[in-house]
Amino acid sequence: MSVHDGNPMTFKALAIDLDGTLLVGEDLPEANIVALRAARDAGLQIIIATARWIQMAQRVEAQIGLHGPAIACSGAQVFLPDLGRDIFDERLPEDFVEELYALCNEERCIATITVEDRVLVKLD
Repeated sequence: MSVHDGNPMTFKALAIDLDGTLLVGEDLPEANIVALRAARDAGLQIIIATARWIQMAQRVEAQIGLHGPAIACSGAQVFLPDLGRDIFDERLPEDFVEELYALCNEERCIATITVEDRVLVKLD
């Protein structure tokens, strides 16, 4: 997704995913770092958009040398580093997560849920 200023070929931002896009497994290939730095240096605002938690987005930003907004938790969290806080945070309430995990126990299913600053994984 790119934010566009009206000129058909001039973009101001590039939002990019981590898993299967920037990352290979848990690693950020050097070629991807070089490409994103070039996009940043060309004036694009790079926005990490991921299903993962904010700390992972920030780790990748640090490797690239970015300091911009990040979209995390599958869009449930939008963090602005200049403000040092979320401008959007709509994650599941903890009491709901506890009920969901109880259901997962009964049905023997897998769930990964972000609550506050923790990522909870229910494997069985």
